[in-house]
Amino acid sequence: MLNYNIGLVGPSRIGKSTLMISILDSVNELFKTTKFVFESCEDGTKTALNLKKAELIGSINAKSFNAGSLVGDANDRTYKFILKNGDSEVLQLSFLDYPGGWIRDNLKKYNEICKPHIRDSRVLLIPIDATLIMEAYIPEHRISIPNHLQIPDIQEIVSDWIKMQKVINKNCSLVFAPVKCESYLKDIAKEDELKQNVINYYKTIIDNAKTVLENNVDIFYCPVETLGCVDLKKPKWVKDDNGFYSFSADFRVNSTNPKMNPKYADDILKIIVDTLCRNDEKEKTKNLKDNNDKVTDAKTNKNEVEQLKQRVIKQISDCEKNIKDMGIIDKIIEFFTHSKQNALEEAENRAGNIEIEEEKNNKEYYEALEKRNEAQILLSEIVEILDFIKHQKYEKSCKI
Repeated sequence: MLNYNIGLVGPSRIGKSTLMISILDSVNELFKTTKFVFESCEDGTKTALNLKKAELIGSINAKSFNAGSLVGDANDRTYKFILKNGDSEVLQLSFLDYPGGWIRDNLKKYNEICKPHIRDSRVLLIPIDATLIMEAYIPEHRISIPNHLQIPDIQEIVSDWIKMQKVINKNCSLVFAPVKCESYLKDIAKEDELKQNVINYYKTIIDNAKTVLENNVDIFYCPVETLGCVDLKKPKWVKDDNGFYSFSADFRVNSTNPKMNPKYADDILKIIVDTLCRNDEKEKTKNLKDNNDKVTDAKTNKNEVEQLKQRVIKQISDCEKNIKDMGIIDKIIEFFTHSKQNALEEAENRAGNIEIEEEKNNKEYYEALEKRNEAQILLSEIVEILDFIKHQKYEKSCKI
């Protein structure tokens, strides 16, 4: 099974954990008629997501939803999911969620816990509050948006990630994922406006990634209807004594279908799987060739050991024959008897080394065979999942 970290970068209350639920539910809907399975793979992940989901369902049942009223996470948490092909475990994905405030207010914890995870991620997700960037009607509102979304801080984080990807030199993806998009994806004009707003606000990050990583990076715009059953009711901008505008939004629950029905979040998993499997299909093919070479080398070594054993046996036989041919001269007999003893001791030592070498080569041979078989199985499972993903069109996502 292959294990990968997936990076998440966003401010507090942006909806990182809610996005995890949306991805899980959307992917289960995508896979419902297949043998593929996507599920939480540890009790901690399952419990945390169920608690968060219960909170969301409670808000929906109350017929009113405000993301700001949800309880934020005070500590970091790793959400672990597993992707199966039938009963075979193919991919494990680890998403690190953490208090967005760490980016500014607790750099020590961010650098210790979050930074290594993000650097090790070949896919980096940036959740964005769609209502914030769509409901800013006056210049004062728009001026405050980079601060609300912590864009300068995120720019530094992504810049560091880009440098690391440059060193790794493999395919990677940067995903801008507007959340709470329910009020904007039913109208083409609003949908286009949302996309353009994302590109405008994150232009510096996008341009930097394209310039540094060139063809090694794919940059995606991936809007998500986080709940699917709500519409924007009222955006609220409140000016404080320092002239800074805070923002919140109330949502009304759709009375005709009042249940969670997230949409388009499965596009994110499609991007993740495509990014990771494209590399691993190449790597596993290379590993398969390397293991085939090891099997061939092990066979060659076994033949060489056998030939060496035969040469030692012949040397002992020749030595014995020479001693017999020396006739009755005692000194010669004594000399060659002594030589025989030395030859036998040397042969025994060499034979012992040969047995050790033979055992080692047998072990390497069978280990190489086992690795080759494992690589063949995993490669076929990766290819099967990748083929399925390739035939699934992105519903709202696109490259930018």
